[in-house]
Amino acid sequence: MLSVAILAASALVVLQAFSLALKLQAHSADLLTAGGIAEEKFQELSFMENRGTLTGKLGGAAGDRDRFSWEYTFAPDKELKLERMELSLRWTGRNRDERFNLSAYFTDDKK
Repeated sequence: MLSVAILAASALVVLQAFSLALKLQAHSADLLTAGGIAEEKFQELSFMENRGTLTGKLGGAAGDRDRFSWEYTFAPDKELKLERMELSLRWTGRNRDERFNLSAYFTDDKK
């Protein structure tokens, strides 16, 4: 009888470990997707900066992809004479809202 109780307890621990691993994997997948979207937006704006066509995007932009929404805005940094971009990514994962914010500096050659 004792061996059955020990076996049942150890099976419960193993199932809990699998459950935790699946939750962490889902969260990691969400972070990787959000990171990919952020990298895409930074690259897009960097290409525009190199071509000298960034001025049209300085008002900001927003969009959605699957469960993820993104938004970026620009604000001039007078001291550095650059444009500071704030990128915000949001999504709902495991019944709670997730988000992270990133910043980068760009030049605006049209000024």
